[in-house]
Amino acid sequence: EKVEKELSFLKNFRELILNDNWISGHFPRGLGGVGKEGGLDSAFRINVSNNRMSGNIDFDHFPKDKLISFKAAGNSFSGNIGGFAGISLLKQLDLRSNDFSGTISSDFGDLGNLALFRIENNDKIVGIMPS
Repeated sequence: EKVEKELSFLKNFRELILNDNWISGHFPRGLGGVGKEGGLDSAFRINVSNNRMSGNIDFDHFPKDKLISFKAAGNSFSGNIGGFAGISLLKQLDLRSNDFSGTISSDFGDLGNLALFRIENNDKIVGIMPS
């Protein structure tokens, strides 16, 4: 919680790279983007892969007009992977090897710049990738 509070005051991030550590706990709500808690409203790239993080990620709070890359592979995140509508610049989305569930959202069909999409090793995700 302290890290979330401290980082929420930093508004000029371009990249938040925390991969390959032993960071545990939930993905901080304020780190995803804008909202009451503040957040990284200028973040272009976020990488929290290969940690020990868990819980839901509230993708609806991400900076829709700025986020280019979000990588969270190799954690224990759970919940649905929807909420990507309007993130038009997103090029990379790597959510593999977590515990996400539900159906693949039709929002993904609207991500015209998406070049990398990895969700393998999330055994509870079902459905067909939208075209």
